[in-house]
Order: sequence, then C-alpha cells, then structure tokens
Amino acid sequence: MHWSGVLFSVDATLCIFHFLKMSLFDECEVFPSMCFSTVPNQISTFIAYVAYMTHPSISAELAKNAIKYLDRENLMEILLNVAVCKAKEVLALEREKYARLVKVGYEAFIKKITLKIEALGEMCNEVNA
Repeated sequence: MHWSGVLFSVDATLCIFHFLKMSLFDECEVFPSMCFSTVPNQISTFIAYVAYMTHPSISAELAKNAIKYLDRENLMEILLNVAVCKAKEVLALEREKYARLVKVGYEAFIKKITLKIEALGEMCNEVNA
C-alpha cells in the first residue's frame, strides 16, 4: 500500500502519520496540579489516584474501607493508614515471589550444569570405548 497516497487523501487529523507524530506524554503545565483537599469529591479522587499509581489490591482495599468508614470525620487518615498497611502486605508478597523466582532460576541453572556434565561424561565414555 502506498502510504503517501493515503496521507494526501485523508484529513491529517485522521491519518495514522498524524497519530504517530503525536506526543506520547502530555506537558506538565497543561493539567495544573490540584491538592486532594481542593477537589469536590476528595475520597473518589484519592482512590482513583491510588488505583492508577499502585497495585489494584490496594485501591480495592481503599474502596472497601471508604464505604465502611464513610461517616467518620477522619476518613482520609483512615484510608491513608489502610493504604500503607496494604502496600506493606503487597510488598511482602512481591518480595516472596521474587525470592521464589530467584530460587527457581538457581535450580534451573544447576540442572542445566548437571545435564551438561552428564552429556560430557557420556561423550567421554563413547570416545574411550
């Protein structure tokens, strides 16, 4: 297909070349930063932010606790504590997963060396025979 022909026949805003040339990242000043205390719905904004930035289980835990403690005056403080506790749990689980993966990697490497030694031994036996 002749893409330059497509480029001339299609509006530039609809063309794939226009899309490919677009910036991947927005400018920082385009969306001014806002404090959570200045937005109309602080709790939903906070949970959405945590959902975007962290592990999904942390935001799920926050949403459950937001509903549970909705009538409390110190809800944001409670949610921050919940997020910290859940993040510590997630971190511990991720560290355990990493340790298991390292162990499996070492076991695979040792098995590979063992197989190579056995193959080398078999080759030596065939040469000597």
